Amino acid sequence: FKAVEAAAQNVLQSAERTGRMVAMLRLLAEEGSPRQGGPLELGPALDKALARFSHQFGEGGIALEARLAPGVWVAAQEEELEQVWHHVLLNAVQALQ
Repeated sequence: FKAVEAAAQNVLQSAERTGRMVAMLRLLAEEGSPRQGGPLELGPALDKALARFSHQFGEGGIALEARLAPGVWVAAQEEELEQVWHHVLLNAVQALQ
């Protein structure tokens, strides 16, 4: 039952992320809309991405460990940063299969 619950939570988080990305794309499509990114800490976005992929790595017997110094900031939009981590981890999963 825990595996089903974890999978359902992953689906919910992915749907919420997709909704945020669609909203961001709509804003970007508006003429004259400035595309601004604020200072974001890398760690929390990486933690979210790791949580989404932990079951996929776990199924393959692979343990994930993030070693990122606290206080590392970038100028970016949160959804874009999450998408970058998502693609990096997705590529890793696919490479290990």
